Amino acid sequence: EIRISCTSPSTWTFPDFGGQIKGKNLWFHFFDSTDDFADTAVDLVFEGQRMYIHGGEGHFGNVPLTLTGDLDLNPIGGEYRLSAQVSPVEVHKLRETLGVRPIPRPVAGSVKGFLYCSGPLEQPVFTGRAETTVPADEDLNIAKPGTEMAWSEDA
Repeated sequence: EIRISCTSPSTWTFPDFGGQIKGKNLWFHFFDSTDDFADTAVDLVFEGQRMYIHGGEGHFGNVPLTLTGDLDLNPIGGEYRLSAQVSPVEVHKLRETLGVRPIPRPVAGSVKGFLYCSGPLEQPVFTGRAETTVPADEDLNIAKPGTEMAWSEDA
């Protein structure tokens, strides 16, 4: 349930919000995004002109992530304060999800990390940290000759 109120001069230009929404098995796409958000579960709490995200879990393309934080609802002067923990994801699946061209050198393995989004709603600033993880057994299997995975075994 969401409540919208315009009860004072300050809320006549942009209303105050109140309430909570719980979502499960959500799928959505931002118009300029490289991939979809799928299998998402999240609790959204609305207080005044802010939205708080609690326990957000899901996938951005092939990338599993957990998201918490808050953001302003009013685009005028609004800001992001979000942090996401990215669970291990295979390098080529990450590359495909982000829409990056194939890597010029053969690589294999997985990465995990943290991603932070801050700054104005119109110009967010992304920062983060990534690290390699211990390869999974399926990453170490010999791949079909001629594939990127096989090339990385020869490197």
